[in-house]
Amino acid sequence: LEMGAWLKINGEAIYNSVPWRAQNDTEAKSTWYTTTKDGKTVYAITYIGPVPGGEIVLRQPVPTPTTEVTMLGYPGGKLSFTTMSDRIYIKVPVDIPRTLQYA
Repeated sequence: LEMGAWLKINGEAIYNSVPWRAQNDTEAKSTWYTTTKDGKTVYAITYIGPVPGGEIVLRQPVPTPTTEVTMLGYPGGKLSFTTMSDRIYIKVPVDIPRTLQYA
């Protein structure tokens, strides 16, 4: 995916964002974090594209009862997730657009 196309999908995680308290994930070394300036949204940016029907595992975010997980560019809304052993397991939808598989 070319940089311009990637930024069209993921630009909000780059522009008008700031580094989050943990800039990268200690366990998922290919994942980096940014946040909105008000701190209400945390973005997990990974160098490895999501696999349809697979799972993304993150260690740094600690979900609360009001946590919602979404994927930039995915039109299907909220993603399901579970937590276990200080990790968040995000279920990747099987119907993610091909362009997001390289995001």
